[in-house]
Amino acid sequence: MSAMDASVRAGAHKLAQVCVGVRPGEAVAIAANPRTLAVAQAMYDATRDLGAEPAILVYPPRRSDGREPPRTVAAALLVCDVFFTPVEISI
Repeated sequence: MSAMDASVRAGAHKLAQVCVGVRPGEAVAIAANPRTLAVAQAMYDATRDLGAEPAILVYPPRRSDGREPPRTVAAALLVCDVFFTPVEISI
C-alpha cells in the first residue's frame, strides 16, 4: 500500500467514525464518479469496518456544480441514513 493509499484510508476512517459517527447497521450511500472510485472504496471499507451497510453508486460527472445526480442516485441519497459524495463536480 502506498503512502497516499494509507493516507486516504486513514482520512476515510476519521471522516466516517469521528466526523460523521457512522453506526452499525446504518445504510450508507457513496455517490462517486469513475475518477473518484479510490476515495469511494476507502469510504466503503471504513463504513463497512464500522458495521454499516455501504453501497457505492457510480455515475458520470455533471457538467457544472450544483446539478442534480441521476434519479437512481438521488433516490438512494433520500433513503439512506448517511451519504458521502466524493465526486469531481459538486452535486
